[in-house]
Amino acid sequence: MFRSKQHYRKPAIIVLIIVLYFLFLTWVSFLRAPSEARAVISGDVIAEYKDFINLDEGSGAGVEEDKLVFGTGDSPASVFGARVPLADSQGIEVSFTVDCPAEYAGSVVHVDLFDGAGYDFEEQEFQITLLEGLNEIEQSLYKGANAPEEAWLRIFILENAEIEMRRLKLHELKENDRHIVLYAAAIVDILILALIVIGSMKKKVGAENVLKYMEP
Repeated sequence: MFRSKQHYRKPAIIVLIIVLYFLFLTWVSFLRAPSEARAVISGDVIAEYKDFINLDEGSGAGVEEDKLVFGTGDSPASVFGARVPLADSQGIEVSFTVDCPAEYAGSVVHVDLFDGAGYDFEEQEFQITLLEGLNEIEQSLYKGANAPEEAWLRIFILENAEIEMRRLKLHELKENDRHIVLYAAAIVDILILALIVIGSMKKKVGAENVLKYMEP
């Protein structure tokens, strides 16, 4: 026995409402998430090895060809730094490689954002313990609250470790606004679909009722 299309109208509307509800919840959760959770790497390289300078001349460290060279002087520490913009980003994505000799395995590379005593926090720092062989690093540094418009990004080792850092690149971390637009567009599309379905069902029901009254 065939059922009229009117019979399926209510279940169809309920399904549309449920889909719309869960899509809306997902969108709200995304909006309320910390900005770090919405950050993505931008396509622009804002600094690389050649933009870094040696901040501790006594260390003997330096920039050579396509690499940073650490730990070749009398000072146990090697400190490099580059100025990076923070005003229009959520932070910096740092990537580099180190081919670590066996005798320096266990050495610790520190990377931080720094701008004097007013901007020097553990939250804006990460540390990498080097393993023997090739170390490929890609990690994010979020700028946090009340960050300056510009700061130093420092890379340093607090021990005498003669290593070479290659393929050093810094990218800005931008907030992913595209997802907000996509979620909003999806919600609007479902609302339009729901209105079309409800409208077409009402027309069909109205036509069926007219035909009933016209029957002899």
